[in-house]
Amino acid sequence: MKNGAIVEMGTARDVLENSANDDTRTLLASMPGQSWDVPVLPIG
Repeated sequence: MKNGAIVEMGTARDVLENSANDDTRTLLASMPGQSWDVPVLPIG
């Protein structure tokens, strides 16, 4: 969720392995020991 809105929906496997949302990928990448790539976020 972001600002009260659902941004990802699917099975846990789908969300963890095929995230469609930049915020979800950033959150997953913040977990220590994980190999997910951090998306490049625009500045501004």
